[in-house]
Formats: sequence, C-alpha cells, structure tokens
Amino acid sequence: MKINGIGGGNSYRIDKTDSDVRSRPKDDTRTGQVDRLELSPDAQRIAKLVQSANALPEIRQERVAELSRAIRRGVYEVEPRALARSILEFEDDLG
Repeated sequence: MKINGIGGGNSYRIDKTDSDVRSRPKDDTRTGQVDRLELSPDAQRIAKLVQSANALPEIRQERVAELSRAIRRGVYEVEPRALARSILEFEDDLG
C-alpha cells in the first residue's frame, strides 16, 4: 500500500494493491495484541458522504439540459417550499 500526499496540504490518497488485501490473523498470537483501526469523526462523516454520493442516481443529462434552457430563457421558477423541504432533507441526511 502506498500513501501519497496530494498537493501541499494535508490531503492524502491511499493506493491499495491486491497484495495489500489478504487474510491476516486478527491478533498476534505471540503478544496477544489485536490490530484496531479507529476513524476520526471527520473521517467517519466523509465516509458517510462518499457512501451517500455513490448511492445517488446517475445524472439525467436531458433533465439538466432542459433546466439549463429554462434558466437561459428566464422562465425557470423555483417553488420556495419545495426548495426549503429539499434543503432540510439534505441537511438531515448529512446528520
């Protein structure tokens, strides 16, 4: 496994290979120690967001084009209650 820094910040990318994913004993029989991984709350939140993003439906290009045309023509109307409901549901899903 390689961990590569991205840019100059604190972002990292982890590259796994098939050899990194193999069965390992859950504990070291010599020391009795168990390997454990704990994710920070931020990492847990990011993992949840990634999972949610992966569950989203495909982008409907025709619908996007239709909305873009309506916006350009100045005929797109927003329903304030529907927008507010969608924003609240989105925030609720984020936790």
